Amino acid sequence: VKEANGLRFVTSQVTVSDAGALRTFADQWKQADYSDVLVLAAHIGEKVNVLVASKSKDVHAGNVIKVLAPIVSGRGGRKPDMAMAGGTKPAGIAELLENVGANL
Repeated sequence: VKEANGLRFVTSQVTVSDAGALRTFADQWKQADYSDVLVLAAHIGEKVNVLVASKSKDVHAGNVIKVLAPIVSGRGGRKPDMAMAGGTKPAGIAELLENVGANL
């Protein structure tokens, strides 16, 4: 668990078979009190899938993913509490995860 701007956040690259598994991780995370924000990235086939989930009213997951997704040549968005993006540049996953704190 890391901290930035008074928020606790968790980032991780995970190995999953499909993007639905990222949502399952996020659902489990929401039931616990690990952090305010969760960012997961997975290299699935030729694609990158990224998920941002937020329990904080100060962090809109859709806005965060719009900033992070271009790092993996992707785009995405969605709701304030959970957003997903797809990308085509797996080599950018580490950089994406390193930039989370600066974008909260």
